[in-house]
Amino acid sequence: MSLNDALEKDINTLATRLRKWYSFHFPELSKIVPQNVSFVKCFKIIKNRKDMPEDIEEQLKNVLMDSDKVQEILDAAHCSMGMDVAACDIENIEKLADRILSLIKRHQDLAEYVKFKTHKVAPNTASLIGENITARLITQAGSLTNLAKMPASTVQILGADKALFRAVKRKGSTLKYGLIEVSPFIGSADKINKSRLSRFLANKCSLAARADCFSEIPPDGFGCELKKQVEDRFNFCERSSFKDLKMNNSSIKKKETKSEQNSKEKENALDIDVIAEQNLIAENQSKNQSLNSDDTDLEKEQIGDNAKKKSRIVKKGFAEQNLTENSLNDENLATCRILKKRKVAKNDLKS
Repeated sequence: MSLNDALEKDINTLATRLRKWYSFHFPELSKIVPQNVSFVKCFKIIKNRKDMPEDIEEQLKNVLMDSDKVQEILDAAHCSMGMDVAACDIENIEKLADRILSLIKRHQDLAEYVKFKTHKVAPNTASLIGENITARLITQAGSLTNLAKMPASTVQILGADKALFRAVKRKGSTLKYGLIEVSPFIGSADKINKSRLSRFLANKCSLAARADCFSEIPPDGFGCELKKQVEDRFNFCERSSFKDLKMNNSSIKKKETKSEQNSKEKENALDIDVIAEQNLIAENQSKNQSLNSDDTDLEKEQIGDNAKKKSRIVKKGFAEQNLTENSLNDENLATCRILKKRKVAKNDLKS
């Protein structure tokens, strides 16, 4: 299988090289014929678009099996935007095309050999999941005995080891299937049922591999019976998923009606709360106004009392000042009289 994969990779790379090389001369052909194999065969027929053979239409119909595409190629060849090409270039491109066609033939022969070998080595497993997946599982396990000894959980994730360890390292969600994903049962299943069917198919694959490995003569029809069981399980999962979808839709509708009712009730409750809050606000405003009026009256009374007190204090101050001034005047008069008496007494003594 590794050789088969390597051949397929080489065919694809060489075909892309040929497509780019020939697009300088006939670029429209790569858009009309996207498949690599048919493109190489069309080049082998057309070669130089200015010197095409007379029976080119029949040859292209045998390759493409589509008359509309053939007519499109012929129309594009007459009015192509490509450059002219020399005969030596066409020879080299033709050699590359012959190499690609030989690799394609070798790939087909190898695929037939793989089918024959898998039917001979593991007929039940091949009839259950196909020759290609059986060969890949055997190459991944190392041998048929290793595959038969593996539990179903290992067979289920076989081929996805790197992704599994990456998910475990990053503590993410682990994978549910590996190489079995290519099987038509899992590929055509719904996303909900893929994990269930992969587990069921892995169980049947391990049973078929053990029957092929440990029995001297592999039983005929055992793989077909297992395939029928897988098909029945697949149909059952599809029907159950359809019923689950119906139930989910009905439950979603019920939830939507309940949510609408709850939203309406919440809106009504909010309206009631808003009205109650408005009433409370109005009451508080009236109370505040009455309290403010009382406060203003008290403030006015306090201001009047303070003014009276200030006037009393001022009057007292003026009275005290008058008393002190009168006392000072009396003292000055007394001193003046005493001085006069002393002067008079001195004058009398002198005389």
